[in-house]
Amino acid sequence: MTHSDLTSDRAARDFLLNPRYEVIPIKGLEDQAKAIPDGATVTVTCSPRFGLERTVGRCELLSERKIRIIPHIAARMIEGPDHWDVLNRSFIERNIKDLFVIGGDAESPVGPFPAAADFLASIAGRNQRFASIGISGYPEGHPLIPRSELTKALIRKQPLADHIVTQICFNPESIAEWLREIRGQGINLPVLIGVPGVIKVGKLIEISARIGVGDSLRYLKKNARMMMRFLSGGYRPDHLVEAIGQLATDPALGIAGLHIFTFNQVENTERWRKDWLAK
Repeated sequence: MTHSDLTSDRAARDFLLNPRYEVIPIKGLEDQAKAIPDGATVTVTCSPRFGLERTVGRCELLSERKIRIIPHIAARMIEGPDHWDVLNRSFIERNIKDLFVIGGDAESPVGPFPAAADFLASIAGRNQRFASIGISGYPEGHPLIPRSELTKALIRKQPLADHIVTQICFNPESIAEWLREIRGQGINLPVLIGVPGVIKVGKLIEISARIGVGDSLRYLKKNARMMMRFLSGGYRPDHLVEAIGQLATDPALGIAGLHIFTFNQVENTERWRKDWLAK
């Protein structure tokens, strides 16, 4: 093994020692969440179908665990400052100090915040402080937003956020290209790379249907080879994690860690993570 291989393997191991986990606030989450190790960071998604109150409710349940909870907040689902104050009060009561802010997939905003930047500017203007605020990045673009607009949005949000979390991208070359692009535009926030956990195709389809056939299926449709891997029994992120470890050896890219999209398959993902670290 070359020095470069050792360095990239070390980076991958460091990332897998303390990854972030993303979960979906649907039935069965509490049982799966038992597999999350104490001290881990867990983000809880939101969707137009379930509303922010479902996210808040699951955050409340998970806050009883010894884990760091980060709720997803969709700007388009905030009715206004009063609505946000009610939600935030619940977070304060449970010592939840971090946010992950997205624009959201709702066709029309229910309040005054059509984009994540508008909501972020509002809470900054009200001098509301958080330990950290994350925002989303799209290495392969967004189906509804031009790439140039995504970059402009990142530039606008940068002073209001602490890090970026990418959507899933199975192509390491696309991840590297996107990172170089945003660094060239002066976007210097650390980036957590989003990767899928261990997913069984049947469970993935079931969860996707229950959350409104969201991004989880869209990822697969983009890549015929990846679709075949799923249909042949499932997916394990070994190759992708190892490739990200190699990218992380370039400090100019600013890769800070891994964000695992578990699709609530936490037990399988944790078993894989422990096996990988034991190699």
